[in-house]
Amino acid sequence: PMRVDIVDPPNALVLVGSPADVGDERSWGMSTWQFVVTPGRSGGVRLLTRGRFDHSPDWRSRLAFGRFPIEAISFVMSRKMMLEIKRLAERDA
Repeated sequence: PMRVDIVDPPNALVLVGSPADVGDERSWGMSTWQFVVTPGRSGGVRLLTRGRFDHSPDWRSRLAFGRFPIEAISFVMSRKMMLEIKRLAERDA
């Protein structure tokens, strides 16, 4: 789970999470997930998303939050989410 850290309607939403937030004794890593709406060139808007992940040097942390598993999983998940948001936004246009 992630907690809402910044809400700036209608411009930005930033979520922050860590395993320590759900009761683990020590944090294995920290992540942020940012959504930003910016003006588009043709009068519309652009929705941008960015995820950042950090981990401790522990091998379990690197395995769970390391570059390869997180980047691959995040790319697939974010692409599917953004395409669905686009589909829903354009459905009524």
